[in-house]
Amino acid sequence: MMETQAKSQPTVQELLQAIKKGQEQTQQIADTLSRSVQTRWDVFKRAVPWIAVAVVEISLFVSESPLWRNNFSQSLINAEAALLTGIGSDAIYSKELLVGDKVAGYTVTSDFGPRTAPLKPDGSRGSTDHKGVDLDTPVGVPLYMIGIGEGQVTCHSDPGGYGKYVKVQPYGLQYTFLLAHLQKCREGTYEAGKSLGFQMGYSEPIARTGATGEVFPHLHLEMHYEGIPVPPTHGYVDWFLQGRPPSTGIPSTNPKVAKVRDAIIGQESGGDSKAINNNGGAGSSRAAGLGQVMPENIPVWTREALGRSLTYQEFLNDADAQIKTIDFKLNQYWEQAEKVTRNEEEIVRRVASQWYSGQPQLWRNTRPQTYGGRSYPSIAQYTRSVYRRYRRR
Repeated sequence: MMETQAKSQPTVQELLQAIKKGQEQTQQIADTLSRSVQTRWDVFKRAVPWIAVAVVEISLFVSESPLWRNNFSQSLINAEAALLTGIGSDAIYSKELLVGDKVAGYTVTSDFGPRTAPLKPDGSRGSTDHKGVDLDTPVGVPLYMIGIGEGQVTCHSDPGGYGKYVKVQPYGLQYTFLLAHLQKCREGTYEAGKSLGFQMGYSEPIARTGATGEVFPHLHLEMHYEGIPVPPTHGYVDWFLQGRPPSTGIPSTNPKVAKVRDAIIGQESGGDSKAINNNGGAGSSRAAGLGQVMPENIPVWTREALGRSLTYQEFLNDADAQIKTIDFKLNQYWEQAEKVTRNEEEIVRRVASQWYSGQPQLWRNTRPQTYGGRSYPSIAQYTRSVYRRYRRR
């Protein structure tokens, strides 16, 4: 047994500490590099991710075990995702995708392994041994680089099979990926659209989904370990579609926020994901779905919660996306309310007030509300009703 294989995989906390140490050293490097660039701040922003990565990568050379190095890199990915989302993300990168699962608003239509051969547009059948997962993406959905730095993309063509497809070698990951049936791709080096410790950016797309290879529109994605296909997992597929590490939304350890969500849904729509406020105006100007979300909030909130903006109709048609979006916002509101009070009733009513009016401090306001020429309950009445529902759950 090799001694190097006995080394344990670094924890997320250990890596976050290493990253912090690397950030503290960044200023000195920024001072040196600033002589050849416009501003020190530009250098500072660009240097932090690489210094943090460099601090960790020094340790990679200490070990001679390739397996340990792969595990270390994977832990770094998980640590970065935790930094960006504020939530431990290890589990989402090991969750295998199954038929019916939702990823960034798209549905898995075929999972990894044996399957009934699907029908193609020309009447022929696809493979029975599926080496990846399929998602019901339309033509033109952008796909992004993943990883912790610059990754490589090569474009290929297989007219009777994969159609246009790309092979992706992300930097810092133990896996390679194949994305098929694309509309277009562009070969080259791409930097993953994120930075440690800073607001995330989005890299340019490496490809767009399509229907090449004599298939109906969808994305076929394979994940390979040392050249062998393995079941793709939720975190990586989501990252390709979002352009950033996936947020896991509201932590499952806070059942109180879930209770508020259920209470608000009961108050707003009675649990009807297709509900539309017919008094809010014509067309897509009406509040929609389980939580009766205002149309102007849908593209912004879904971008925050899901990593991509949904249209009004897409949102209305996707109950799972509605739940994730509602949870994401209510978790923010709950955290804000907890900073003001420790009284549970006041927290719940402040959250409800912010959902109803956008103003949590008005949770006791008794003035009747009006919208679109129609009267609605006062904020106090609404928040009391939500709190009563909350207590019954």
